[in-house]
Parts: sequence; structure tokens; C-alpha cells
Amino acid sequence: SAIDKFGGPTTLDCDGGGKLTFDNKYISASYDGTSGQEKISVSGTKKGYSLLTLDCGGFKSSPVIIEVKPSVKIPDPSPSANGDFGIEPSLVWKGRVTHLSSYDRANKKLIYSQFLNRWSSATLDGEGDYGRQSSIALNPNNDDLPFICAIEATGLSCWSLNGEGLWNKSNVDTIANSASGYKGRINVVVNKQGTVYVLYYSETTQSLKLAISINPSRKDWKSVEISKGGLFNDLTLASDDKPRVAFQREGKAYYGAMDSGGAWKFEAIDEGSGTPAPGTGIRLKIGSNNRPQVIYYKNGNLIHAVKAGGAWGVAVVETVNVTSYQFGLSLNRHHQPRVTYFDSSNNTLRFAYRLKRKQVGAINQWRIETPLAGKQVGNYNALTLDEFGRAHIGYYSESDKSAGYYVEPHFLDYSPTLDSGNDPLSNTLVP
Repeated sequence: SAIDKFGGPTTLDCDGGGKLTFDNKYISASYDGTSGQEKISVSGTKKGYSLLTLDCGGFKSSPVIIEVKPSVKIPDPSPSANGDFGIEPSLVWKGRVTHLSSYDRANKKLIYSQFLNRWSSATLDGEGDYGRQSSIALNPNNDDLPFICAIEATGLSCWSLNGEGLWNKSNVDTIANSASGYKGRINVVVNKQGTVYVLYYSETTQSLKLAISINPSRKDWKSVEISKGGLFNDLTLASDDKPRVAFQREGKAYYGAMDSGGAWKFEAIDEGSGTPAPGTGIRLKIGSNNRPQVIYYKNGNLIHAVKAGGAWGVAVVETVNVTSYQFGLSLNRHHQPRVTYFDSSNNTLRFAYRLKRKQVGAINQWRIETPLAGKQVGNYNALTLDEFGRAHIGYYSESDKSAGYYVEPHFLDYSPTLDSGNDPLSNTLVP
């Protein structure tokens, strides 16, 4: 074992014979003394992601990917005394690479940031004030290169990265005064065939629109109105590779699916009342058996709803004061929700996740954490999960007007279980 006889924190020595390695080099480590699921504090590695393996008497643990410094600042591509970068982040993570889009409020530009062994940021080209409400996705039909949609002076546009490292821009929709022409949130997804779907709310027509393109580089966008209303909205793909939407209309929360013929069918999630109304800030994900799950704000409560058995079940995550309506929602491999939001009363970022039924004896119990110290951090936030189920959170810090990135600390289980494969979370209490 790697605990002292009192069970307290000590050097990770495994009775004098254990070694913790990084890139085949021994490093020093200490932990919090929790037998079997030690929280490792590491020194001697590079910043960024590290792959750690514990060799204890010939037994090697599953390798664990950690972020040596869980919270870091993302470099500003245009640093200045008046920098203000990281607004309205959108985030995806795949293959140990982070892709993040956000808005530079100081320079009124769209920013793309990437973590690939180190952080880098670049300013994309656009017209006028551009980059608000950005949404980022990866194109599985084009080497998982990033695809970003956002508002610019000439309308709603999308930027796609090609294999030569160049960004190509195409216009999706044009409204003379784009600053007032688009409200709510822009959402983009790309299916396995490379078809791009962009969901947005048009203030001019006061309707929810879906733009579709088979090849954006040829600028073959076609926009269709799918519903009246829809100021708050979200978009994702189901297992059939077709889009699913959630939105607010006339003070109610709705869910919509496209059938095989391309027609839309909608159903009510929450027809209750309150201030704000159901569906405010709504976010959508699709879980097992194509069961949709949503997060939204209603009447002072953050709400989680999931469709099961043909009906929507609604539960309160937390009674909390929320004013930014910036929520992150992801599902782990057990299809359990993980959520980020900003507690306006305490000016702190909140991270909530639902425990597995066997842990608590009840399916609707939530654990709520405050992952980042300090005030005015996370009023803009985005959430995704990596291959091991850890939360990655992109956020904006109001106090120093900077973009930041947080990686959930990992727990290393080196008990001799042979069926864990390469998944270091398989024996922990983290859902």
C-alpha cells in the first residue's frame, strides 16, 4: 500500500518499492491519504497534460492523464492593457486536443484557442464587430478539424479550418443590422457525412431557423424556419445523425426531432410558469436509447429534465440565483448529466453532477462543487468531458478580464483489479 500506518498523507512510496513515472522518468508525488483512491499531487512534470503510471511491486496501474496545473490562463493573441478576451466560450475536446472559441470584447474579434501540448490562440478574420455567440464543432468528415459559427457585421457566418491551416469563411444568413438581428445563442453541429447544421434565432422574423450545408466552402447554405419563438435554444445530434433541438417558445420549454422525411415534430418539456419562464438558457444532450436530457432555468431553480418511458421527468438541481443563463451540459459514459453554471449571488462558478443510483439510493441526488476560487470567475462558461469522463471547463474571469481553463482533478485507483482496462475511472465514485 502507499499509506502510512496512520492512514495519513505521506510520500507515495508503496512500502519503499513503488515508483510513479512520467515519460519513463521517475517523479515525486504525494497524496491525500484516502486508501484505494488517492488524490495525487505531482511535482516535476511539465505543465499541461501528463500521463502517469504507478508501478507498485510489479503491478502497474491504469495510466492516468492529469493536468498538472488544473486551472490555467489561456494566452491572449492580442495582449494589451485593455485586454478583455474569453467572452461566451464554446468548447470541444477530442483526442487529447482542446478546441475553444470565444469573443475578444476589447478588440471585437473572434478568437480560436487550442491546447495541443501547450496553449495557443489566434484571431480569425471577419467583418466589423464579429465573434459574438460563437459555437464550435469538429468535422468528423474532415480529420476532426474545427468549425466555428458566430455573428459578424455582415450577418451570421461560419469559419472552417482546412488541412493547410487556413480558415475559410462563408456567410450563412445576412441581416442588415446583425447586432440586433440575432438574439439568443448560435449552435452548430457536424454529422459523420460532414453535413453542417446551424441553429439560430432571428430577431427580424422572431423565429427559430436551421441552416444546412453539405459543403460550406461552396457556400450552399439553405435556411428554413422550424418554429416561431426560440430565443433560448440548443442543438445536438442523435444516433441517427439527425439534429435534435430544444428551445423556449411562448414561455414554455420544447423538444424537437426531425423525422426521416425532414419534417419537424415538437413536444412540450415543461408547460409550467414562473419568472423566468421554463426553458430559459436551455441546453440539450442525447443519452442512451436516444433519450434527450436538458438543463434550463425556471423561477429561481436550475432544472434538469430527462425523457424516459415516453414522459419528461423534471428535477431541481439547485435553487440558485442565475442571471447570465450561460450553462454547460455534458453526459458521462453512464449518461449521467454534468452541469456548469454561475451563481450570481455568490459570484462563483458551480459544477454539479448527478450521482449514480447505487451510490446514494436515489437517482435525483446531485453533488454540487465550486471548482474555482475567487469571485467573478465563470459568469461565461463552457463544459465538455474527456475520454475518461473528467470535466473540462472553459471560463471567463471578470476580475482580470481573461480566458481560463479548468481540468477536473483526477483520482488514481491502483488497487489490483484486472478488468479496468485503460479507464482509470472505472473503480472510482466519480460517475
